[in-house]
Amino acid sequence: MYDDPGCASVGADIRSAACHACSAFGEGIRRLAGRLREEQADELVGSVLEVFHPPESCEAWHGGCLAVAELCRKGRLPQERLNAIIPIIFQALGYDGPGYA
Repeated sequence: MYDDPGCASVGADIRSAACHACSAFGEGIRRLAGRLREEQADELVGSVLEVFHPPESCEAWHGGCLAVAELCRKGRLPQERLNAIIPIIFQALGYDGPGYA
């Protein structure tokens, strides 16, 4: 993950099943994203994208989606990453179906 002590502590919550941890993760990403330079934001996006793999839990995918949403909200999602992120978000919608609630 991004090589920053604040990011490391926030990143520990991305895979948490607890709603409060996911919310804390989203809030941490929002605060962190506001302080990053463009190249740092791109590196953070790359780290977030690592959780979007089938062996990961649906909670990890949820946390990853929250992170992507916060990066978008802060305007820190590099346009070059959209081709990689959009299909992942569509795939993540599959975790919102029956059996994953």
